Amino acid sequence: MTPLEIGKVEPAFSELAKDPWTRQARVVFLTVVGAGLRRGEIRALRWCDVALADPEGARLRVRVTWVCGGPDTPKSQAGERTIALGKVLADELFQHRQRTPFKGDDDRVFCHSLTGGLDPGRLRGDAEGGAHEGVASAITCGRSTTGGTRRSRMRLQRGRRRPR
Repeated sequence: MTPLEIGKVEPAFSELAKDPWTRQARVVFLTVVGAGLRRGEIRALRWCDVALADPEGARLRVRVTWVCGGPDTPKSQAGERTIALGKVLADELFQHRQRTPFKGDDDRVFCHSLTGGLDPGRLRGDAEGGAHEGVASAITCGRSTTGGTRRSRMRLQRGRRRPR
């Protein structure tokens, strides 16, 4: 995204951020843009890897990524890194931690406030006008999971393929 596009998306998120899910989606967007995290890194990020009150400045550590439905180490040593956070992003993450029921060090930073899961497809579904049908999220915050395999089987049983 260009800086101009980012400048248009952030205010749009602010206008839409009325429920916990869209408020969190806004913080996910700001974290991706502000810290340069990849999708798998966002999904695997835990509070123990985010230091917001460090005297040397707010930072986050990327030690784990989410690959093929589970946590894994980054592909290379360069993937493991510490990223300094700007004041705006640090404040947003601080406020996000105050709002979320998942505050423990071992909890994931980005979780659905009601189900404990984070399903990136949900964001896409919401943007298209509706959430996915009745299947639990593939990622949870230290709780049991329902993987995407079940979702795929359900679609196949209904004779539908995943949209591309």
